Amino acid sequence: MLQSPTAHLLMECLSLEEHIPIPEPVQPHDWQALVSLARRQGLAPLLYWRLHPDRLRWSAPESILQALQQDYNQTFSQNLKIFQALEQVLARLGQGRTLTMPLKGVFLTERVYQNLGLRPMSDIDLLLPREQLSHAIQVLQELGYQPPYSLDPEQECRVRHALPTFSLPGRPGAPAFDLHWTLAPPNSPFQIPIQALWQRARPGLMMDQPVV
Repeated sequence: MLQSPTAHLLMECLSLEEHIPIPEPVQPHDWQALVSLARRQGLAPLLYWRLHPDRLRWSAPESILQALQQDYNQTFSQNLKIFQALEQVLARLGQGRTLTMPLKGVFLTERVYQNLGLRPMSDIDLLLPREQLSHAIQVLQELGYQPPYSLDPEQECRVRHALPTFSLPGRPGAPAFDLHWTLAPPNSPFQIPIQALWQRARPGLMMDQPVV
């Protein structure tokens, strides 16, 4: 499948290599298309980081940098709230010695990106042993988080791989939690041996709270 010129330019801008020359003159409409594509792909904050003059990358127009900086600042602000909520929940789960494995965005943000502003996300995914789901539900509800409907964890486990999202009622945009006990739906042709995954897991810390 052929890449569009905008997609090619985006990948060049995001390259880990420094001082790569722009392959051809970039016109104003090219920069606008680049920002639009980066936003659709959730890459606008990272694009800002790569293009910022402090990192001696390509010379982007000031208007483009300002637009991308807004995405970066919004992502940083949202992720700060997410990690504050995560720290609170992990602390409560740790008190009950609940095994908790952070997944997806929160793990990547801390261990790979190492910058709260670079990886947009809207919720927090946690993997827990199935037998500890009830305790995790209790912790979330004590903190004010609620599922979209009254649920039976055992029934959910039979048909899903994660509980419905727990959110804070009346607070749109507030951090939300997805509790997983496995990594693929029961009807998926691809199954991950979850017990083997737990056996290979090693204890660690996230924001000074115990995780695996």
